[in-house]
Amino acid sequence: FCADLADIGADRQLHRLRAEGLPVDVLPAGDAATIVAQAADADALMLGYGTVDEAVLEALPRLKLIALAAMGTDNVDVEAARRRGVT
Repeated sequence: FCADLADIGADRQLHRLRAEGLPVDVLPAGDAATIVAQAADADALMLGYGTVDEAVLEALPRLKLIALAAMGTDNVDVEAARRRGVT
């Protein structure tokens, strides 16, 4: 599980995930290059303000889930995610 939540103060949510035994890596930034470099083996992403477009999705073949901590879906290419079976 990788999260770009460092900038939105999601400590409580991260604690809950870790308490459930999930390995959580917090990314230092939410830009596409950082997400691709540090979430290459992630099954799930929790996004604050990071962007996941088709290129990012292609670079994350294990990804199954994108959880959004922010409102809206403007930062995710929803159609590209659906084509890849990412919910």
